[in-house]
Parts: sequence; C-alpha cells; structure tokens
Amino acid sequence: MPVRKLAAKNVWYGNPHQVDVGTAEDVYLSLPRSEVQNVKAKYVIDRKDLEAPLKANEVIGEIQVMDKDQQIAHYPLVALSAVEPAGVITPPDGLSQAEVLISRLSALKRVACGLPVFTCTLAALNVLLRADKG
Repeated sequence: MPVRKLAAKNVWYGNPHQVDVGTAEDVYLSLPRSEVQNVKAKYVIDRKDLEAPLKANEVIGEIQVMDKDQQIAHYPLVALSAVEPAGVITPPDGLSQAEVLISRLSALKRVACGLPVFTCTLAALNVLLRADKG
C-alpha cells in the first residue's frame, strides 16, 4: 500500500521529534477539466498539538478537497510512522545525548553549585562529549 507524504509535523514528547503526515493510500478524484484550477486541498489536524506516542497510520486529522468554498471530498490524514515517547534525556535533532545532558547538568550546577559529585559527573560527560565528536 503506497503512502503519500504531505508534510512533516512536530511531535511533543516524542522520539523522533517529527512525523511525516499524509494519506495511507492513493487518492483519486474525477473532475471536469474546467474545474481543475478551482480545486485546492488542505489538511486539518484534529488536535492542538501532536503528542507522543503515535501509532503508524493513526488518524490525526482530515484532508479536505475544496472547489472554491465548497468541500467536495475528504480523506483521513494519518501519521505515516510510529512515534515513541521520548525518554527523560532525548536529544533534540542535531545534538548528541551527551551534549544535552551537559547542558542540563550545567544549568543544575548553577542552581546547586559546589557539589563535588556533580563536578565529577560533568567532567566525565565532557570527556564523553569529546569522544563522541572525535
């Protein structure tokens, strides 16, 4: 069954942080040739925010086909892949887990400064980060 991607949408609390959305199968519509230039399609997501978990082919909205101001067809809008819940430390796209952990621990260090165990942990993570980039 072919899938048709329409867009990529952000997913809150998900890993990955984006999901492709579209149709789960091909969509066909017969129109008079004179009406083709008037027909537009748009998609509407039925939630304020997409939140993980999402299942593959889960219906998340609707694709509406409009002829001027009149809706002439509609089809389900689905998540084209599954999105699992993110862990406590899920790196944003482009960052390693070590970079995210160092950033969060550095912020914590400013709040609870002077803890020797924390300093050792931060130093160890800096070594991991250098190894991760090397």
